[in-house]
Amino acid sequence: MLSAIVDFYRLDPRAPRLLALVDAAAAAREIKGKFAAIGRAVQDELSRGRKVSVPMKIDGATAVIFAELGFSAPLARGIFCLSRSVGILAHAWKQSQ
Repeated sequence: MLSAIVDFYRLDPRAPRLLALVDAAAAAREIKGKFAAIGRAVQDELSRGRKVSVPMKIDGATAVIFAELGFSAPLARGIFCLSRSVGILAHAWKQSQ
């Protein structure tokens, strides 16, 4: 059972799609792409020496986007918390019905 859960969460399909959009914006010189490179370097470092790579998840991709757009870290953290709060609220509402 645990291995099925690990397999399920191995790849977050949203992250590569978002990073592709970041790459396109960098190619169009709308952003620098510096933080996408840093995010990928962190991913590579986390994967080094492992049999299975550690892929970037949605949280890492959104952190890259916020940084590329120039948000300060505390503000980006607040936006992250707001988006999670909406999901928690929706879940609580559904459970209460």
